[in-house]
Order: sequence, then structure tokens, then C-alpha cells
Amino acid sequence: MAAAADDTRLRALWIATAATAAIYVLVSNQLSVLLFQDYASHLARAVVMSDLLFHKGARFGDVFEYRFLAVPYILGDIALAVAVEFLGDTVATFIWTALTILSVPLAMLFYLRTIDVAAGARAVLFVLGLYLATDFYLIVGFLNFRFCVAVMFVALALVQLLRNRWVPSLYVVYCIVVLLGYLTHLAFVLFLAAAVGTTALLRLYSRTTRFVRECLLALPLSLVVGWHIVSGKLLGIQQSSPGAHYDWGTLAYKIRRLDWNLVRFSEPTDLFLALIFAACVLWPVRKRLSIDRLGKPAVLEMLVLAATFLAMYLVLPVYYGDPGYLDVRALVLVPPFIAFACAQLADGRLAGENPDSRGSLPAFATATTVTLALVLAFGNLVYLARGLRNDGDWLAKYREVVAAIPARANVLPVRTWAQVGHWAKYAHIESFVVTDRDAIVPTLFSGDRGQPMTYFRYLHRHYEPPYDWYLQSQPESVDWNAVACDYDFLLLIKPFDPDRIRLHTEMKAENSTAALLAIDRHEGCGAGTP
Repeated sequence: MAAAADDTRLRALWIATAATAAIYVLVSNQLSVLLFQDYASHLARAVVMSDLLFHKGARFGDVFEYRFLAVPYILGDIALAVAVEFLGDTVATFIWTALTILSVPLAMLFYLRTIDVAAGARAVLFVLGLYLATDFYLIVGFLNFRFCVAVMFVALALVQLLRNRWVPSLYVVYCIVVLLGYLTHLAFVLFLAAAVGTTALLRLYSRTTRFVRECLLALPLSLVVGWHIVSGKLLGIQQSSPGAHYDWGTLAYKIRRLDWNLVRFSEPTDLFLALIFAACVLWPVRKRLSIDRLGKPAVLEMLVLAATFLAMYLVLPVYYGDPGYLDVRALVLVPPFIAFACAQLADGRLAGENPDSRGSLPAFATATTVTLALVLAFGNLVYLARGLRNDGDWLAKYREVVAAIPARANVLPVRTWAQVGHWAKYAHIESFVVTDRDAIVPTLFSGDRGQPMTYFRYLHRHYEPPYDWYLQSQPESVDWNAVACDYDFLLLIKPFDPDRIRLHTEMKAENSTAALLAIDRHEGCGAGTP
């Protein structure tokens, strides 16, 4: 009778988990995902790539070029370009948002199953994964990075299976996943190498693996690293890149940023949500914390992985040249592995208390823990909705101004908003000029602009003034003659100061969000500063 009751509760738990995931997908689609900092630029590049891939560049072939290169970031761009081509921008965005949110929790489920976490605990951890998947990196639109984390959990699951039982066909699958992870994001290789390396040392020390097997697991990682080092010369990749400078920060700065990936809009609110997360994972093990239990192999490996990524955060620089957010990316993997360790600690099978309890609800899935997890999941969703509640209307009005731009026009966006908190709201919103009007802006991520998308380039990119000239009150740093010669329009987010625009212009469209100014080329191009 007790087993039947547990099975009923377990089914109810999975139903609640699936319903929570569905609600997350449906609600997130209404949260103006197109405003997530970098996503508008990614979508615009996908629109251009779909034209280059499927229509021989009929719309954009004279401005952009694309060639397939086996380099990081290309896989996500190709997948999104295919989705845009066959499903359209709106449906592709909905699917991309759903995959972004669900990929990490689903990959966690696969990994948790391979390390033998009980079904009830897996359901709770999936709900917690929804909270973790909607962190800072979703808000700033680092969607390829979110997919990279999901692929890493899949790769770790395959490593676990191969360590338990070597199957050649499964090893081939593992090698393919490593390649796909590399093509998704460069951080994948660094993260997986750290995870495989530290757990290999731990298992070699405890004599639960073979040296040759660990060498084979490291082989595909070594090959992609080698390829990444030599691919630039072999493929003839030319990338404009700013000079590298190493900025580690200070120890106080590192400590202050420990909550970085969990902060979205309001740090006090985000810390409160983080405390609920901590309560979810620590409450079930409050009476089980002991040196003996923490030293169990299943728990120790999870703790070692959490410590590894925390150490990576401390070692990695804040900036290395132009790329930023380098160190804080490692923090994304610390909470999941701590949660996995607690799930193992809460399992009675660990201490032989319930060796046959695989199908029953473990201590990690008690009513208290499940309630806390659901409160966290829905509280987080309400918090996101409130944080983005005005963005949908703002975006609709902004695109009304964009709609006034003639097709094929050259448009220079002017960034007039300073960064809010630690993310730049509306930073790439001008990319809708490309998406909506087939017009051109000089700001899409591309290899010739120093970004790692070396497979995508402008053929003849127009003059681009310093991106922050307006925010720094430096109109003198702009070559206004070049602007007048290269562009048809200026697109400015309101409010702005017209006196900073040193050109003769005419207002073509405006509302409360933005203004579109037509440039008088006869008065500007070749005539000098007015």
C-alpha cells in the first residue's frame, strides 16, 4: 500500500513538473524575448544567413557573406537560420525561447538519471532547473551559452555511462556531442575538460576507472582544442580583433560578483529567490551532513565539480581583450552540482538505509521541498513578468518607427541609453531594421567587427563611430562627413539631445520610443560639419 501511494505521489509530482515547464514556455513567449539584450542581433543575422543559404543572397548578398567554418557559435546560427526560413521569425523565436529554457533542465534530467538519482529527486531538480535556466544569461540574450551548458550536461552523462561500461558505439556518440558542443560555444570545451579532468583524477585516485579509458575520453577534447588552435591559418580566417589585455579584477571584486549569474533586475529580490533555492536543496539534508556521508563517492564527485567551477571563476579573468563575462560564466555550474550533491545525500540508498527504494519518493522530494521548489519556480516567473512587463508595448512602438524606413536604406543607430545594472537594455534593438525592413545597420555581430562569428562578415561595412560616443558626450569623436556620405537615416532612442547631432536632418517618423531622422546628404556629405 505504501509503495502504491508513493507511486501515485510520484506521478502527481511529474505531472506538476510538466505543467510548470509548459507554463514557463507559454509565459516566457509573452515576455518580449526579442528584447533580451543580444537576441535581436542574433535573429537579424539568422535572417541574413537564411537568405544567403536558401536564396543565393537575393536580399542581402551584396552586403554580407557567409561560409561554413567548423568554428564555435556556428551551430546555433545555422539552426536558427533554418528555423527562420521554414517557420518565420515569430514561430522560430517561440521555439528558440522554449528550447533555451527547457534545454538545461532536460539535459540535467539525462545526467541525473546516469548518476542514479531517484525519480522524485529528478523531478524536483527539473523544477529548480527552470529557475536556473532563466538567469542573467537569458536576460542578456547569451542563448548559445545556455545551449552550451545543456550540451555539457549531455556530454557528462555520456562520460558517466562510458565509465560504467565501455560501449564503442556510445563512444562515437560522445565524440559527436563533443564536436557539437564545440560548434555551439567555445566555453563548452573549457567546461567539459575541467569536469572530465577533475573527476578522472578523483576516480583514478579511488581506482574506479582506468587510465586508458580516461585518455580516450580526453581524446576528442584534445582534438577540438588542437583544431581551434590551427583552424585560423588552415581556413584562412581573418578577424579584426582588439588588442588583448588581461583584467582579473580584485579579490573583493570577485567575492562581490559571486551572485552575478542569479541577478536580473533587482539584487535584493534575486537574493531572496536564491535563498529559496538554497532552502530547497539544503532542507532535505539538514540532518544528514557528516564527514562520512560527504565522503561517499557519489556525493564527493558532485562537490568536487562544484568546487572546480568555483575555482575556475576565481582563476579566469573578468576581461581578456574585448570579450567579457569570462569568469562569471563558470558560476552557472556551481548551484546545479551543489544541488546534485544534496540530492545524493538525501537518498537513503547512499547509507544502505533503503537499498530497494529506487521507485519511492526520497527525502529530497518531500512535501516541504516540492512546495518550496514550486514557490520558487512560480515566484521567479512572476518576477520576470514584472521586470519585463513594459517591454512588449515599448517594442511595438519602436517597430512602428522602424516601419517607416525604406527597404535597402542604410541606417546608423545612435545609442542614447546607458547600461542599467549589469546589462545593457535595448543594446541591439536596432537589429530590427534588418529583420523588419531588409535595411542595413553596421552593428550586427560579425567577424570583421572583432566578434567570434568569423563565418559571417560584412562585404563593405560603412563607417561606424564609437558605439558610446553619445553617452560620453563626445560628438567631436564622430566623423560626421563620413556619416552623411554612408547613411540615409539616423535612428535614435528617445530621449535625445538634437544639439549633439552635427548634421542637417529632417524628422521622418517618431513616437515616444524613437525618432527616425533623414540625413540631408547634399548639405552633409563633402560639406563638413554644419
